[in-house]
Amino acid sequence: MKLNKILIIGGTHGNEKTGVDVVHYFKSCKIKNIDTLIANPRAVNNNCRFIETDLNRSFNLQKKSYEERRAVFISKKMKQYDFIIEFHNTNSMTNCAIITNKRPTILQSKMIKYFGFKHVVVMPPKNSLSSQNPSKIISFEISTNKKEFSSIFFIQKILLIKNEINCYDFRSFMIYKYVGVKIYKNTLQKFSFKIKDFIDFYPIKKKNCKILGLQPNINIPFLVGGTSYGKDFGFCVAEVVI
Repeated sequence: MKLNKILIIGGTHGNEKTGVDVVHYFKSCKIKNIDTLIANPRAVNNNCRFIETDLNRSFNLQKKSYEERRAVFISKKMKQYDFIIEFHNTNSMTNCAIITNKRPTILQSKMIKYFGFKHVVVMPPKNSLSSQNPSKIISFEISTNKKEFSSIFFIQKILLIKNEINCYDFRSFMIYKYVGVKIYKNTLQKFSFKIKDFIDFYPIKKKNCKILGLQPNINIPFLVGGTSYGKDFGFCVAEVVI
């Protein structure tokens, strides 16, 4: 399993800093066969999520906005690499997961195992960055509240990746599929629920599932309280994949 050329992408959302820090490190080191890309440099410079349209929803569109034009360049560049690692941040309290566009391949599974992640969410929006090369990319969703997954952690792991990746089994994590459902705070308040009653990837109580119209032991919450989805956002709903 050869990984001759790896691309590290940070700054898809300009105010998410873990990936930007990792990119800056590898850009300064210039390590052979590891290239870097700041996906949305204008947004990074302005410390904002995006300039005109969300870059992670701007692929294969009309090329009118800055992000849509940027997406064309990124899509072409990604084709040159054996594997792509993309970074996102969330202020959800507990969420650290890998996002893929489809069920992980063996290579993606080995990467997931290597980095030590326990949860994978399949999110198939067709206009996302990961949809452009879905078999050769993993996207990290890193909580800013989880210090163990710092930029230093990822730098150290990436430095050893070519020597270590073949040593890893390809399955020791849970797979979930985003079902396109979001639960908002006003819905929770209607039933006297609080955000703290829900934990990323932790089963919702059966009685609460029934009230919210969800399936117990199948539907789970993730991105709990991530305010980048709006002040009234509660959590996304995924289902366990057997």
